[in-house]
Amino acid sequence: SVLLLWPLLAQSATYTVPSGSANNSSCSNIGTILYAVNNCARNPGDIIDIRAGSYPEQLHGGINANWASGSSWSNPITIRGHAGERVVINPSASGDFFDIIYVAPGQASFLSFENLEVTGENLQMHQGGNIMRFEQDARVIGCLLRNHLPLDPYNGQPFPPHSDGVLAGPNVTVHNTEIHHTLYGIYLSKDNSMVENSYIHDTGGYGIH
Repeated sequence: SVLLLWPLLAQSATYTVPSGSANNSSCSNIGTILYAVNNCARNPGDIIDIRAGSYPEQLHGGINANWASGSSWSNPITIRGHAGERVVINPSASGDFFDIIYVAPGQASFLSFENLEVTGENLQMHQGGNIMRFEQDARVIGCLLRNHLPLDPYNGQPFPPHSDGVLAGPNVTVHNTEIHHTLYGIYLSKDNSMVENSYIHDTGGYGIH
């Protein structure tokens, strides 16, 4: 007789935020983006599809977010605003704050952030961080990253120290994205990254550094 063993492959899934009664009880009843990140989108190809609304959340890999990895750019984990809807991630100002969306070194790769508006407009001077910070293999597509920061009366630019729009490690793509009222628009700290078809304006320092 011949015994054939077939590998069991996890099936990709789409998780809607919010869903059900939105009380974070299961992956069919999700109330927050963070719950979907930590408990639901755990396999390559998974999608977190976020419906219109304002989400007062911080998704920080060093504090509360346990990001999972995609396997490649043909099979990433995608965190996206629902097509045609405005999704705003806008944390409340409380306590110390650093980075609104952060994927820590070695934590996860092949994450795609799409059609999101991410703002630090509620953060105060002492709470500056980055809008998005990635150490490796991330994409930002069709997003709006912004602050409404106090302006220096001498030059009309945001007071430092404040967040960069994107602080990026290697292999990061920023595409079709608008960034404004940040310190730097994008700070590329490592190799093999690409910025294309994007609009960066009203920054306190360089547009791309």
